[in-house]
Amino acid sequence: MRIKKIVFDFDGVLTKGGEPLKEQAWDFMADLWSGQAKKWLGEARLKFGQGKGSRFDILKYVILRFGHTEAFDDVLVPAYAECYDQIVQRLLVDSGLAEHAEELLDSLQTFRFELYVNSATPTPGLLKSLQALRIDDYFEKILGWPNRKLENLRIVRSSTPAAEPKEIVFVGDGENDWKAAKDFGCHFVGMANSWNNWGERRPKGMPKYCLISDLQEIPKKIALFEKK
Repeated sequence: MRIKKIVFDFDGVLTKGGEPLKEQAWDFMADLWSGQAKKWLGEARLKFGQGKGSRFDILKYVILRFGHTEAFDDVLVPAYAECYDQIVQRLLVDSGLAEHAEELLDSLQTFRFELYVNSATPTPGLLKSLQALRIDDYFEKILGWPNRKLENLRIVRSSTPAAEPKEIVFVGDGENDWKAAKDFGCHFVGMANSWNNWGERRPKGMPKYCLISDLQEIPKKIALFEKK
């Protein structure tokens, strides 16, 4: 079956920086507070980090520890989340594109694949980062939060022309990416890197042939999926 649509996670796939930069951003956020609040932020990161929750869960945990009532959640949590997102996106743009990213996008577009971005980053900030990196024009749609990654894959599928899940490839570097692809039923390419350690221990059920360490390997994976 011919592959028609390629979907990319953003952080750590199209950019050099990924999860380590998000952790660095939390360190910047911690500097806004002191003492007990830093401890609360550490507790929240352990409880909700690594795909167990969202930045909103982390910030709500801290804010409630300050003694604010939940009536202020809709003001304080989004405000701090926007600050966090701005820090992350600045760090990602400063880190630059992953090696061979623009060459790959140019090649895939030449061969008439439809390209998409599917990220947990809020969509407005995601768009700004792609524009700053000058690659936004490659993509049919740029899909971020508040939709979950599974919801965004469904949007990709229904985009004109519609495609079956097996005509779609999702490239990601997080367990939430793998789970979304598995639940949706599309092909998955896993970017192995230092933080996910997939070269040594990949998620349960993920075939070894899915893994890559360089974006230049993606065309070979597409050819492999089309033979299956």
